Amino acid sequence: MRVSIDGGTTFKDATTTDTDWSLTNVSLTSSNELQVKVVDAAGNDSPIKRQAYTLDTAAPTQTISDFKFSADTGKSDSDLYTNIGVQTISGKLTRTLAGGEVLQVSADDGATYRNATTTGIDWSLANVTLLNGIERVTNLYLKVVDAAGNEGPTDSVYYLYIPTLTWYRDWE
Repeated sequence: MRVSIDGGTTFKDATTTDTDWSLTNVSLTSSNELQVKVVDAAGNDSPIKRQAYTLDTAAPTQTISDFKFSADTGKSDSDLYTNIGVQTISGKLTRTLAGGEVLQVSADDGATYRNATTTGIDWSLANVTLLNGIERVTNLYLKVVDAAGNEGPTDSVYYLYIPTLTWYRDWE
């Protein structure tokens, strides 16, 4: 198996196993054509298979402008203090997502992310289990990821979940 990443100017030997192949130690350019051919023992080339590619290294610039819990039981309905451990988290984006972009949300200090649902600039994520705030400082992390896997800036906001505490809205 021979592979060209520069539109057929040069070909390199690929590593093959069964029906898979790989090529290591290559640097892709911003865009070009990938070409693949099989060469038999006698040196005969198969027809070349071609695929154009574009290397996308630009991260999204989208940010999140609003966060809220479905059951915020703190002093206000927007302070992200609650005694309810499973929430729908929602908010607003600064602009609509571009094609192939997703908003990812983490309520476990960035250990895992889930894709939120977006409609226009509105977003939400249901059935989010919050970390107990008695044991640690807890943050929501949100980021936009594009189809190429480039991550935009991570927005974070502190939240407090204490299951045993009763909040009073009239605390001063």
